[in-house]
Amino acid sequence: MTQAGSMKRRVAVALAAVVLAVAAPAANAAAQSRMVGARVDHLALQVADMDAGAAFYQDVFGFQPTPGLPPGARARWLDLGEFQLHLISGRDAAVQTPKAVHFAIAVEDLDAVAARLSARGHVWGDFAGQAGVVSTGRSDGVRQIFVQDPDGYWIEVNDRQVGASD
Repeated sequence: MTQAGSMKRRVAVALAAVVLAVAAPAANAAAQSRMVGARVDHLALQVADMDAGAAFYQDVFGFQPTPGLPPGARARWLDLGEFQLHLISGRDAAVQTPKAVHFAIAVEDLDAVAARLSARGHVWGDFAGQAGVVSTGRSDGVRQIFVQDPDGYWIEVNDRQVGASD
């Protein structure tokens, strides 16, 4: 083998080692998650006005109240099938998070949700902040919009189909 060939081989072996070092932990973490059956259960948000927060999620996205909590409880559970939202009262300071800190809700009809938001006076737009603009730049073709709930939490609403790959 020539000196140049030997150098190429060493570089290839080094690159392969780097790829394995990077990929192995991610693959191992994914395998571990599947082994323990992990999944997202719920998201808890502290709200200033329990009724306004609950009404927003029920009206816009169809969350259903979970029965069993006494009237006036300091928490409210809202159900969306495989995902629950846990609203907790007592927030007394403004939510100050950038749009990059958000959670996402996939919907069957993004245009209908956007129209519903507009009809109820909620400003929505693309990630760049252009009001009334739907983002179409994702490489997987998924369209998305961003809106804030009554407390200022950012929500991405997208039309990614359930079961589609990320």
